[in-house]
Amino acid sequence: MFKNTCLAIIVSSFLLSCYAYKAPAIKIGMSLEEFKDIAKYEQLVAMDKEYTVYKVVYGYEWERTGYYYFKNGRLERMDSQEYRPQVIKINKGK
Repeated sequence: MFKNTCLAIIVSSFLLSCYAYKAPAIKIGMSLEEFKDIAKYEQLVAMDKEYTVYKVVYGYEWERTGYYYFKNGRLERMDSQEYRPQVIKINKGK
């Protein structure tokens, strides 16, 4: 009984902790209000007479960024990028 309880707690903790890093379920054509309800931590990054652009950062260590373009209150386009740090290997001669 104790083993089953411990296993259930460990598995549920793992599943719930990974849920925070998943990409939001956003679809083309959804309204701005629906987007704001679904997306976490959205930031308004640009607004002009044609488009309103929101940015959402998600993923483990926040390495993915999504850009969402709204026209007349509806989502028309999505772009995403992944953060890839550059690693430089330095060989020291002896």
